[in-house]
Amino acid sequence: MRYLSACALVLALLAPAVSSAQQGGDAASLLALHRSYVGWQFGDGTFSTLRIAGRVRPAQGDAADASRSWTTLETGAVFRTTGFDPESGGWSDYGYTGRIFWESDRNGFTHPDYSARQAFEISQTALFAEGTTEVSSALQSPSQIDGTSYAVVRVQPPHGDTIDVYVDPSSGAYRRAVIDPGGAYQTTYDILGYTTVLPGKRMIQTYRINGSSNVDEFARIDANAPITPEELHPPAPTATWTFTNAQPFHVTMGATAILVDATINGVIGHFVVDSGASDILLTDDFANSAHLPITGAGAGTASSFGPQLRMHTRRVDTFTIGGNTLHNVQVETGGNNIIANATNYQEAQGTQIINGYIGFPLFAAAIVTLNLSDKTMSIADPSGTSVDRSTGYVAAPDLSQDIPVVPVLIDNRVTVNANLDMGNGGFVVLSQPLVDEHHIPILANEGTLSNAGMPNIGINSNMSPDSGNQMEDYMQSHVVAEGVGGTREVQRCSNVASIALGPIVYQSSYACVSPSLTGDFVIMGYSFLKNFDYVFDYPEGVMILKPHAQ
Repeated sequence: MRYLSACALVLALLAPAVSSAQQGGDAASLLALHRSYVGWQFGDGTFSTLRIAGRVRPAQGDAADASRSWTTLETGAVFRTTGFDPESGGWSDYGYTGRIFWESDRNGFTHPDYSARQAFEISQTALFAEGTTEVSSALQSPSQIDGTSYAVVRVQPPHGDTIDVYVDPSSGAYRRAVIDPGGAYQTTYDILGYTTVLPGKRMIQTYRINGSSNVDEFARIDANAPITPEELHPPAPTATWTFTNAQPFHVTMGATAILVDATINGVIGHFVVDSGASDILLTDDFANSAHLPITGAGAGTASSFGPQLRMHTRRVDTFTIGGNTLHNVQVETGGNNIIANATNYQEAQGTQIINGYIGFPLFAAAIVTLNLSDKTMSIADPSGTSVDRSTGYVAAPDLSQDIPVVPVLIDNRVTVNANLDMGNGGFVVLSQPLVDEHHIPILANEGTLSNAGMPNIGINSNMSPDSGNQMEDYMQSHVVAEGVGGTREVQRCSNVASIALGPIVYQSSYACVSPSLTGDFVIMGYSFLKNFDYVFDYPEGVMILKPHAQ
């Protein structure tokens, strides 16, 4: 969960904009009216520090104690935001050191952010820290909100994403702001109200994000309060590794997943290696057998398509894999139905029960090498391991949701962000809105779905094109996908002209369309990802992908 902050704009990035801004007359007048309304702009000395307490509450009533909350500390160009989400049962942090953006998960694992999302962060900050009035701008067509017409000005913070601000021409207040309109990170903020922080100085106080009924609110803003340098540092990790084996160990390449054995509190289990899981997910049966205590921090949810399933947060004392041990790590557990058709993972020795999915905490603070070409994995200490980046394509994934998201080019013309999800048994899954908007041809044979064999399935996975479970004609172009909780859907499948992951291009690539996915959303599943070897260097914010011989 990412918590919106009113953090200080990165001064080094925005400073050139003040002198080089080129604004049309109408746009300039509207921005000047807004600057007069709020009474300040970034960098004018009004605020040397800000200490902000925020919360997210339901639209009806005041349920602050049960809502998500956060605090933001800012001084100059440096900030840190710490947030708590009772649904996921944990704290997370992100910030800017004056040199790099960084993020930490609830276990205190910190990584730098070099991804394309930095541009969104800069523009989000520009909006809330009043850094939008002295940058390049252009007047757009007016637009209505609830029957009232507003002037729209498109502003361009240097190094950031475009922002469309909807200006009330009678007051200068912003009524709405859309960051990255039409882009992969498009986000709409409906601004409900401002608050006076210092005499004659206003800041945005309440707003809604992407049409949500929930209200985000800056409940308290302390201006120019003392903030120590230590308060701005990333948190110390609460989970720690003991690295005792850097040598490769065996993993099993199943039909739809990578399988590995691990020991939790002394109890051995069988798990899916899942880059697309933001946590370690265990069944309650296994968690109970390992005597994992529920922490009481809260309950989260797990979902793919279909309804969300309630989860519990528990603490693991020791998680041992490949001779290395992760201590004091928080995990999520739920009913056995979090494992979609767990007994469908067919191995040479017969059916193998799966006890859970190993996600982000495995990769977050270690160097994990996954050589699928020789079916091995290794885990190494980042402090003593040198990673050779010349061995493959170096991606800087967006890890803001604790899953790797990277830009891909579909059909040689449509750039979208894709989740590299090894826990998804399928190939490539596109959303229906993406296919419709960009007219991506996904051709499927007509026919009637029979009750023939179901696919091998993982979380939110669809049938692998080479799994052997398709029927002739119809089942070659329609697959049955099953997510957590047993929800099933039919997905249309065909070939798209090409799929490009950086410089790696697959021509005439197999893809399916999910009717339940929304937005410009793409999942790259196991059947696609098994064609690569990987180095996960999340402590440095990168991963290396190398196609291997088939």
